[in-house]
Amino acid sequence: FPSHDNQLGFYKVGIEQALGVTINHGAYWMSRKQSMTETLDLSRYTLDTIEYMAANFDVARKAGIFLPNLSSCGFCGLAEHCTFKKEK
Repeated sequence: FPSHDNQLGFYKVGIEQALGVTINHGAYWMSRKQSMTETLDLSRYTLDTIEYMAANFDVARKAGIFLPNLSSCGFCGLAEHCTFKKEK
């Protein structure tokens, strides 16, 4: 199960901007299990929120600041070199 709803928030705002609709809820499709996750409240994601997040992601990337996502250890391409990975 995804540990964050950020991805859905980005999709929500993109669809709203492209289609002019309002979306307040969403869910992940888990293809391996052929099922959806529970419905998540996405109402906190607005264009301003997404623009703020994207701008700060970019600032951090340019500054070389990459924080580990400890709830998803093992999924990134650098897992074998990560100081924070639980299993080595």
